[in-house]
Amino acid sequence: MQPCHYDESSALLQFKESFIINNYCSWAGIECDHDSGHVIGLDLSTSCLYGSIKSSSSLFRLVHLRMLNLADNHFNYSLIPSRIGNLSSLIYLNLSNSFFSGQIPFGVSQLSQLSSLDLSYNSYSPFKQLLELKKPNFNSLVQNLTNLIHLDVTMVIISSPIPNVLANMSSLTSLRLPCCGLLGNFPTGMFQLPNLQLLELSYNPDLIGYLPNFYWSSPLKYFGVLNTGFFGEIPTSIGNLESLEYLNLRDCNFSGLIPPSLGNLSKLTTLDLSDNSLIRGQLPSSFANLAQLTRLALSFINLSSETFSWLNKNSKITHFNLRSNNLRGEIPPSWPTGPNCPALELSSNQLTGSIPLWLMNLTKLTQLSLASNKLQGPIPSSISELKNLQYLDLYSNNLSGTVDLHTLFMLKNLMYLRLSFNKLSVLTKTNSSASPPKLISLWLASCNLGQFPKFLQGQDGLMYLDLAFNNIHGQIPQWLGGSLPVPPFSTLLYTISDNSLSGEIPSLICNLSLLQFLDLSGNNLGGMIPRCLSNFSSSLSILKSMARCALLESLDLGNNQIVDTFPSWLGALPKLKILILRSNRILCLPSEFFQRLNAMKTDETEQLLYMEAHMSYYLRGFEYMDNFEFEGEIPDSIGTLKALHMLNLSNNILTGHIPSSIGNLTGLESLDLSQNKLSGEIPQQLVQLTFLAFLNVSYNNFTGFIPQGNQFDTFPRSSFEGNPRLCGSQLSRKCEGPTASLPLPTPSDDDQNSESSIEFGWKIVVIGYGCGHLQHLRLVKRVCY
Repeated sequence: MQPCHYDESSALLQFKESFIINNYCSWAGIECDHDSGHVIGLDLSTSCLYGSIKSSSSLFRLVHLRMLNLADNHFNYSLIPSRIGNLSSLIYLNLSNSFFSGQIPFGVSQLSQLSSLDLSYNSYSPFKQLLELKKPNFNSLVQNLTNLIHLDVTMVIISSPIPNVLANMSSLTSLRLPCCGLLGNFPTGMFQLPNLQLLELSYNPDLIGYLPNFYWSSPLKYFGVLNTGFFGEIPTSIGNLESLEYLNLRDCNFSGLIPPSLGNLSKLTTLDLSDNSLIRGQLPSSFANLAQLTRLALSFINLSSETFSWLNKNSKITHFNLRSNNLRGEIPPSWPTGPNCPALELSSNQLTGSIPLWLMNLTKLTQLSLASNKLQGPIPSSISELKNLQYLDLYSNNLSGTVDLHTLFMLKNLMYLRLSFNKLSVLTKTNSSASPPKLISLWLASCNLGQFPKFLQGQDGLMYLDLAFNNIHGQIPQWLGGSLPVPPFSTLLYTISDNSLSGEIPSLICNLSLLQFLDLSGNNLGGMIPRCLSNFSSSLSILKSMARCALLESLDLGNNQIVDTFPSWLGALPKLKILILRSNRILCLPSEFFQRLNAMKTDETEQLLYMEAHMSYYLRGFEYMDNFEFEGEIPDSIGTLKALHMLNLSNNILTGHIPSSIGNLTGLESLDLSQNKLSGEIPQQLVQLTFLAFLNVSYNNFTGFIPQGNQFDTFPRSSFEGNPRLCGSQLSRKCEGPTASLPLPTPSDDDQNSESSIEFGWKIVVIGYGCGHLQHLRLVKRVCY
């Protein structure tokens, strides 16, 4: 190969000298043109670069570059240099996972020759995205990049609709847009792109779409819409996508039957239909044709053990996720695992008996979850034979006996351990000189602990730590920060509630800059709240148990990550008038709660003005958090809250019917029940709400006629969209014939999700003890996962 051009060699040397470079790294990856000697390729991925690229950098003298790869470095949260647009010959640009931050410069959109652009995974935790695409916006970026074959902007903050121009890019083969805050309607024309093989749209809950009838040949191999607003039935014609290998429709709003035509997808290796409103029952026998299937997830579909009679000895399925079904009895040795099974997820069923010893023969097992069943007896000591185990979840069973963590710590690959809420006594002292495995997540709530586990001193990578409901007391080692144990810097979730800790909260806890969830309630803590905790007011997710805040009038925990049942402890707050819980994951509403909120009753002097319980929280990158999910119905007793002005329960997984008692809320001005799994007819009693100015019941499973009369005749189409068996003048669908035959609605580009909110300015952090004269509390966080 011809040596590199002299001037460009000099530029390379200057560029090299502008960084701090680890001695173990090299500069292999430079490619020069055979004839001219110009530098045409520069691959510095994973080269331990640290610093920033200045606009004056000699890199921009390499004007003949066609390929530039700076992935997997650390550019110290600096901006992508605007002069990147000077490299007009680039056809490949990869800046992924390199800690760039801020606005993507306009210069990127000037690289009209680009065929591959990767700006993905610029973040420093699952909770913080660094890059954004606003000025220029998404449309401005791609409208000039007409030669794109591959585009990956995973975890870039976009917060806009998908540009229609993408539906005209016939060369596009791979498009990754997960966790971008996408809005509006997905352009269905993209399904007809002649070369599109990969389409990943997951973790965009405000992106709306539906699956069209696939009457054309498609090369699509990979399709994921996990945690989006896709809705409607899964069309029978999906069986025409013969190239499909990966299909993930989890956690959307799909309804109707599981089509037998899925059995035609003979190349399918991964199938996930979990967490939808699919009609429950047996799986189609055609699933026996899925000979290449290795990963199957069917949680929350209420399947029984007999459903899997189609499985045979030749099945290649190794990864099972059958969480939250109706599996009963003991786990049979012949089902559903094979000796090479690496992952078994059977949580939230009705399984009984003991943990079977034959499971210990599954030596390839890396993930075992039996949480939320009715298993009894001890944890077998032979579990230490599962040398490859990384994830062990036995949460919420009836397991008993003493567990010596020394036994479990023989699992050197273990990263996730959850033993909470059994009848276990966990011993944390170990006489072994061997170091425990490096844990990422440890959940030991209600495990009869008497002291803070000393082995945590060396757990510098711990992200999730739950030690609640124990009896931790006594002298705390000084290395933990004084009177209160302080977890490692890496911690995202820390709860040590309901123990016997005393003393003050040390300011050292404020060093946990990544902390998202903190619960110190139910202890005997005193003294002043550290001032530095106010720095968390925009990022800390929830502080529970504020029953002593007797003067609290308004509570805003919106846009957080609350994963719990509706918080009945709020019933102890006699002055509470305003309650905002939107954008969380509060999933059921027990009727007794409404009877206990005194300030929410009809007393004219103590009126509840506003209530929201809206969910958009997903932590799908860490699957174990899913175990906190619940389903529930809107209780009929909600009709007793006659002073209610606004009610927002949208984006939950509420089921059942709208209680007719809501018609008693005569002062209601705004009602939002959208994005749930509600069914039945819309009660005619809602017409009695003469002050109702805003209504949204879209994207549920309502049937029948839209009530007529009063203000109902004025509500727009967007109020009722996404209910395929609902008819009425607002939807331009006549109510003739059986409602089951009504056509699936086609979303318009103009439809947007409406959301009303009241924002408050107070940002005060409270740790669940003496609140003095506190009247307002607001803890707001909006994140993407």
